[in-house]
Amino acid sequence: MDSVNNAAVVMAGCPDTHLSLYKRIQFTVHDPVALIELDAGNRKLLIVRDIEMERARQFARVTDVHCPPDFAPEEGLGGDRATATAEATAECLRRNDVKVVRGDRLLPLVYVDAIQRAGIDVEYDSDLGVTDRRQKTEEEVDHLREAQRVTEEAVAMVCQTIARSEANPFGGYGNRT
Repeated sequence: MDSVNNAAVVMAGCPDTHLSLYKRIQFTVHDPVALIELDAGNRKLLIVRDIEMERARQFARVTDVHCPPDFAPEEGLGGDRATATAEATAECLRRNDVKVVRGDRLLPLVYVDAIQRAGIDVEYDSDLGVTDRRQKTEEEVDHLREAQRVTEEAVAMVCQTIARSEANPFGGYGNRT
């Protein structure tokens, strides 16, 4: 059995800077989050700060939204947000009887450490998230087309403005004071 193809997927960090994570969940926040994909990606759990849960439920493209205390290990959660989220991620994986996790190139070490301390193997997948971002949805294609249209209009306006202008005696355009 190929463990990489049967492993749970974990992507973690801040989706406002981790663009592959953002692409997966279509939700941004400035705090650390963890995406856990179980059952071949059919279940997508997002662990976010408690004050962001309602917004995540409304906007994130996931099946379940949780906060770190939902998966507090017996010994409790660490004091900082990143550590608590990593520990909750490991506990969620343990409760779901996950044995192997695939992580992308940006999986923070605090998550790798917490997952490994829970007795779960972590495998690096260099393609995870990379190929996803290369593929565009119809909505993204529409946005790209609109951006291209607006850019072409702006360039045309600049070219027309330059073409209609006249150089002043100093070699520049407009008045020189």
